[in-house]
Amino acid sequence: MVMHSTPLILALRVLIGGYLILSGILKLPDLKGFAGIASSYAIVPDRFEEVSRYMAYLLPIVEVISGAMLLVWILPEIALIFISLSLIIFIAAQLYEMKENPDRPNCGCMGTAVELKLSWEHILLDLGMLLAVLYMLLQVVI
Repeated sequence: MVMHSTPLILALRVLIGGYLILSGILKLPDLKGFAGIASSYAIVPDRFEEVSRYMAYLLPIVEVISGAMLLVWILPEIALIFISLSLIIFIAAQLYEMKENPDRPNCGCMGTAVELKLSWEHILLDLGMLLAVLYMLLQVVI
């Protein structure tokens, strides 16, 4: 049963979809700067650094698309799976970086447009979004 019309699901779609669209749009004007921030996490072996940089260039576009898909409820299963996998990667990268470089001046969450210091609050926000996305995914597939 698809539960996309409940008030809770609608609120989650608007909040998370809107957040993804905003964060993607804020990264677009300076893709090179965002790619630099993303690659500085250094969680990918050096031999894959070029692939990692290309993925960083694509991420803001995919964030906008997946946020819009969630917001208007187009192919929700695909959007929710992609968003959940992205959040897992973001959380893992932030946890690794908190261990290696806890004073990182910009987590990159909003690209170079808004400088947000890496913090436990960002990790908790991503965890909360992941739980909400998994909840929506379960409502869609059950």
